[in-house]
Amino acid sequence: MASIISFEALGYRDVAGRLARRTDALALAQREEMRTAGRVGVDLLKRYAPKDTDEFAQGIRYRTDETGRGTRLTFYVGGPHAFVLPFLIEGTIPHEIPTGGSEAQLAKGYPLHWISESGEDCYAWSVWHPGTEPDPFLDIAKDSLHPHLTLALRRIARRVIWLT
Repeated sequence: MASIISFEALGYRDVAGRLARRTDALALAQREEMRTAGRVGVDLLKRYAPKDTDEFAQGIRYRTDETGRGTRLTFYVGGPHAFVLPFLIEGTIPHEIPTGGSEAQLAKGYPLHWISESGEDCYAWSVWHPGTEPDPFLDIAKDSLHPHLTLALRRIARRVIWLT
């Protein structure tokens, strides 16, 4: 599991500036709003995520956790393609991809295999990967999520007024 980003809705301060006690009703309101924002965020992250196979995007999820002072919303990537996240966000430098596999496969002489764009079978003992540019999908999704989070926090603030 690779964490993408995390937000936290904290409690509120009373008129004297002290952190006020968070009531059960406020905790429930925060959790509901953060879950709504989580569903919207997952939809946005999936919309802007790379679509080569869509398997990476299918692993995007969210969770909410209660902290001592509020509710934390965390977006993360799970599943077999979670390892790709740092490469997407940071890009990669040019590098060699050597023949992989077990010792037995290497001893038998299995080269790398792929199918070219023209449909030909290709084999090599190693290939040179030119590297990749960072994918801006996370920044685009965060920019799109910002208004939704702002509205959610405003709704939480309104509930604080009514629930105290």
